[in-house]
Amino acid sequence: MASATVYDIMRLALPAEAALVAGSAGLMHQVTWVATLRATPPVFADVRGGELVLLSVDAARSIDPRLTLATMVRRLVQVPVSVVAAIGEIDEADIEAANRVGLPLIRMPADSNVREIEREVKRLITDYEAQLERRGAQLYNLLTQRSIQSEGEGALLETLAEHTAQGVAFYAPNGDIRIQLAQGQAQVALQALRPAASGDHSLLNQQIWVESIAMTSGSTAYSGGYIALAGPRLDEWDRLAARQCAAALALVFARQQAVMAVEERLRGDF
Repeated sequence: MASATVYDIMRLALPAEAALVAGSAGLMHQVTWVATLRATPPVFADVRGGELVLLSVDAARSIDPRLTLATMVRRLVQVPVSVVAAIGEIDEADIEAANRVGLPLIRMPADSNVREIEREVKRLITDYEAQLERRGAQLYNLLTQRSIQSEGEGALLETLAEHTAQGVAFYAPNGDIRIQLAQGQAQVALQALRPAASGDHSLLNQQIWVESIAMTSGSTAYSGGYIALAGPRLDEWDRLAARQCAAALALVFARQQAVMAVEERLRGDF
């Protein structure tokens, strides 16, 4: 059976709001399956090692009041599991316990659906390419919905940054930077970049992917600008997400051009 890393799971199976709060050194742990709490003790009887353990802190305590998150982390690392994703309150003692043993600990959104997340993780582990395409389609649908709502380029770039956790920038066709959502080295690298075509770049120890926004006027194709992602490492998901955002931005710009053409015609008629 195929496996994915904790890093893959966070980007391609968990909600975008999920956040790593401890154990960052274990991001490249291989995840072989997903395990959830049993309704009766022992709550982790079926765990064999390498799993993502998905649990509700409140549900665990209702089964056994002694099952604090810190206690579960110390027990699970002995198996050893690869990562714990917890729904509910995570305090400093829990974070300290996870950091001490090097176990990644993820804070899940309060409204997380355990069964749905379990399905997403299993899909990724059993068919990585299909799950990648599925998440790409979901991102494109989200981006196009926001473009239809006329939220503008900034909202689409924020969505891209949220779903990739990379630095993001938008450039005019001449390469001038227009919008940037980045910090640290990624911010400096994106400011120094002057894109002229799609492709890979490397600046200031940052990997950068540039995606051209494809536009057409009649039978003529041209660039409507560029999107760039920057980070210590980029992967297939980053490039796919950039392509989806570029396609959504092309729709925004095409609609803007259509509106401007109508307004120009109406002014001429007037």
